[in-house]
Amino acid sequence: MLRAAVQNETPTGLKAKAAMDAGDLVSDEIVCGIIAENINSPKCSKGFILDGFPRTLPQATMLDQMLAKSGSSLTKVIHFNLADETVVKRVTGRRIHPGSGRSYHTVFNPPKNTGVDDQTGEPLIQRKDDNENTIKTRLQSYHNKTSPLIEYYRKQGVLATVQADQSIEQVYRDVMAVLPGKV
Repeated sequence: MLRAAVQNETPTGLKAKAAMDAGDLVSDEIVCGIIAENINSPKCSKGFILDGFPRTLPQATMLDQMLAKSGSSLTKVIHFNLADETVVKRVTGRRIHPGSGRSYHTVFNPPKNTGVDDQTGEPLIQRKDDNENTIKTRLQSYHNKTSPLIEYYRKQGVLATVQADQSIEQVYRDVMAVLPGKV
């Protein structure tokens, strides 16, 4: 939802883009506004998966309040446990197909032909914020603002931790094993 708002250059999306490009976390007000706009939409009527949200305790409490208004709550929160050094390696090697969002990695999940999307043959890009300096800034923000959510959701009984330093296939199996119901 956040990336769509940025791509569509909505007023909220432009504010989010400026923060992301600087390596900062997007403000709670911006993110929660985007989530609130979408959470009760028809596309979320059968449920939803949030990726990278909430990132702060205030966002988590705002999300809890939004969900409570509709008589629901989170059923599972997945913590992907990964060393900072591995995060840097993974993110700086990421390449994206802009049209579809398909993601590749120069080492761990390379395209069949270097630098081009497997399906379309179109060039892949490296996002502006996928550089080492930006990632290190974001990791510092994570440790200061996001990691407290691990204990917050553990206390609610909805936290599952997945070791994310495994193969893509094993991480997928581990995620599927902890998700409630069918996805």
